Amino acid sequence: MQGDEEDRSLAAVTEVMARLAAGDMAAMTTLMDRWERPIKAALWRIARSRNVRLQADDLDEMLVGAVLVLQHVAGAWSPEGGAMPWVWAKHRLANVVDEFLGQLGPSIDAGTELHLAAEPMPTVACEEHDVEEVLAQLAREGSIAGERHRLVDDLRHALQAVASERDRRVFLEVAMQAAAGDPSPANTVGQMFGLQPATVRQIRCRVRRKLLGYLAERPDDDDGLAGLALVA
Repeated sequence: MQGDEEDRSLAAVTEVMARLAAGDMAAMTTLMDRWERPIKAALWRIARSRNVRLQADDLDEMLVGAVLVLQHVAGAWSPEGGAMPWVWAKHRLANVVDEFLGQLGPSIDAGTELHLAAEPMPTVACEEHDVEEVLAQLAREGSIAGERHRLVDDLRHALQAVASERDRRVFLEVAMQAAAGDPSPANTVGQMFGLQPATVRQIRCRVRRKLLGYLAERPDDDDGLAGLALVA
């Protein structure tokens, strides 16, 4: 019985991965919704191999990045190998984990169990940022480098469709700080907006996930938004 269930699961994953390889954006949402637990478990195991215990919020944030990685390698994965995609692509998922850990700022001691809602961050006056100016700045800094100019307008419309004004500002500011080389943009943006770094990361995670859902509802769209560093 268990073997039959595994066969059905593999067949279902194979179907979704084939859709991803064919460019079906909606398949990313399907993968994220149906196999969230095993993908998060793979991320958790990678972090444990680095002597770090992740919290649920950390895994939520990394999930979108992991799904995007799986989408990028979908055409190379084959069910004949016997390994699920998130196991087969463990080295690429390790990059997602390492990038996340690197954005937490100071080095993490071995064995640390991350608890992101720590002491309140000191707040500083937040300069009002115009979304148009931030998008232009991101283009100059390279986050949208090499992309068609109309992607800026497409991204603007997509963000307006999925996020509040505050969340758009936080999301874009994180991207701008990261493009400028800030190793811990969530800490910087948290201070700017009077938010915990954990809250900043949650906002970024929420907006990215909603952007993917927005793109999934536009299956005939070929504007390349999903390929932007901002979304990925």
